Amino acid sequence: MIGSTPNPSRRFTLGARLALEETRTLELKEVKGTGPVGAIANSADEYAVAFLNSEGGTIIWGVRDFDRVVVGVAIPLNQRDRLRVNVFGKLHLIQPEIDPTRFRFDLHAVEGAPPESHLVVVELSVPAGASADPFYTSGHEVYVRVDGLNKRLSGPQLTDWIKQRNGGAAVPSDDVADPKLAGMIKRIRRIFSAHGLEPTHWPRFFRIRKAPFTIALTDIQTDRALLAWLDEDKIAWLAETFLLRRAWIDGESSEIHGRFDFHKQPENFLQTVSQHVDALIWEDTLDLPSAYFIRWGREGEWATIGQHRVFVVVRVPMAKLSDQRYVYKYLSDLQPYPWDQLRTNIQLRAWARLLFVNKSVACFGCDISFEDGNRLFNDDVFLHEAIESRATVRHHIWHPEDHALYPSESVQAKDTDSLPAVIAFLRDHRLPFEETNLGRRNDDQP
Repeated sequence: MIGSTPNPSRRFTLGARLALEETRTLELKEVKGTGPVGAIANSADEYAVAFLNSEGGTIIWGVRDFDRVVVGVAIPLNQRDRLRVNVFGKLHLIQPEIDPTRFRFDLHAVEGAPPESHLVVVELSVPAGASADPFYTSGHEVYVRVDGLNKRLSGPQLTDWIKQRNGGAAVPSDDVADPKLAGMIKRIRRIFSAHGLEPTHWPRFFRIRKAPFTIALTDIQTDRALLAWLDEDKIAWLAETFLLRRAWIDGESSEIHGRFDFHKQPENFLQTVSQHVDALIWEDTLDLPSAYFIRWGREGEWATIGQHRVFVVVRVPMAKLSDQRYVYKYLSDLQPYPWDQLRTNIQLRAWARLLFVNKSVACFGCDISFEDGNRLFNDDVFLHEAIESRATVRHHIWHPEDHALYPSESVQAKDTDSLPAVIAFLRDHRLPFEETNLGRRNDDQP
């Protein structure tokens, strides 16, 4: 179980040689270099997939493989939560998804090590996968475990593995045998499901968006049928419409969303938002755009672990399918900006003013757990899922626009002493800065 209490049956003493051998179910690994958190997290899904596709097993970081001597891994206390979050994030990306409670992730103290060394031994235990289909890493690769090492499968080897897993049966005719094409089909389906679109919604969504093509339900029924329907123009349309990276759809990148370079470029921020907001047709969407200023961390986490950092995500409606179901696209550079640093504080407040005053975009203050914020920062979760199910709107506490308005525009205005710096920032970048006739809100009247 992720973050569970260490297994008391495991004890590790610095310099001691373990009575263990690397096998099909055990991997020992020394961690070298200056980035142990990243090194462990980046290899976690490969080993997990290899064990899932075999008999299950355990990987132990902090033990040399050639002589089985305990050397430990230097991970300070303030980095251990980040290690757990990063490893969990990698395991979450394994496809098909697996219940994370089936993994056990432990950090063991290294006996005999000086406290200032921060040495631990890291252990990840993985069950045997029960799926007839192979498990894939976040990079859409398949590994199996053979005699103390991982082996990557592709092409005929992968086909043979699937046949053996299915008792020697041939691959069903409705499936796509090529793993790269099969992975792309899964990602195409994921785009729609991650935005709240069921297969029956696809034809209507294409029609509302005036797509230069149509789709029949029979084209969606099987992966092979969907592959036959797809072509280069349709994939490009999906990437452009949902603002996703084409490299992610092709399986060449783990980053999902298109990147917008907003840092220190407020002109680019306003131009990009305007491009998507000004083109809205009310009859098609029947909803207004909104912006979310998301604190990285809930309650005290924001000030400690999250270090007062804030993400900004703009949500733009694309289609209304029913009174309960809207489809949105999302704009963000996925960068968390420190609210308590003067330069970025001014920039965030300038963005709130541009959105609220000049584009009539409602600004909502939210928070997100540190774990979910880490996934947001790493761009391995769809923004729709992060906004709609993980962020908590807290209207009564956190109104971003209140930090960007004159007192004459709102009696809720805050940080007014430093508002001239925000206005100067806008003026220097030749952006709208004048006081408007916004007026006071009705519920703000004395």
